[in-house]
Amino acid sequence: MRLNYGIVTILTMATSIFSGCVHPISSQMRQQVDPTISLTDIFRAPATYTGSKVILGGVIVAVHNTREGSDIEVIQKDLDSSGYPDNGDRSLGRFLFRKSGFLEPQIYKEGRQITGAGAVLGVQAGKIGEADYNFPIIAAEELRLLSSYQYNYEPYPYYWGPYYPGFYYSHYFWWGHHHH
Repeated sequence: MRLNYGIVTILTMATSIFSGCVHPISSQMRQQVDPTISLTDIFRAPATYTGSKVILGGVIVAVHNTREGSDIEVIQKDLDSSGYPDNGDRSLGRFLFRKSGFLEPQIYKEGRQITGAGAVLGVQAGKIGEADYNFPIIAAEELRLLSSYQYNYEPYPYYWGPYYPGFYYSHYFWWGHHHH
């Protein structure tokens, strides 16, 4: 019967690796988000949507730690159906994820991709360089920093799920990357 154990182990391992690619935001949180709200509207008039829950993601610019907590400044990017930010150049603008407590700037560092969810708190006046800028603020209930290896999946956007053709290939690729 030893063979069967081997198969079981391989399957379990594949499942646990694959679960690393599920949506970064919990399903409980995703159910609270109002899908009718357009992000364009939030960026245009953040104060109008105070209290509405949204999922936003993008690329970190900086973390600003204050006495009250931490603001993560993010350049917004479109999220794919799995909740991962797009690598393209399109952006609606910048926003802040606000968290209580201290966030380590070396972890939440510039260039890392992040997806988060929470309620719109309103807007905060700030600056980007010399320019005045109104940042929509999101009270982050969930935050996920995303590792770069998750982007091996991009060639197969329409077959997301354990059975799409690239699954074994991309994991082989991933393991190969990490173990050399």
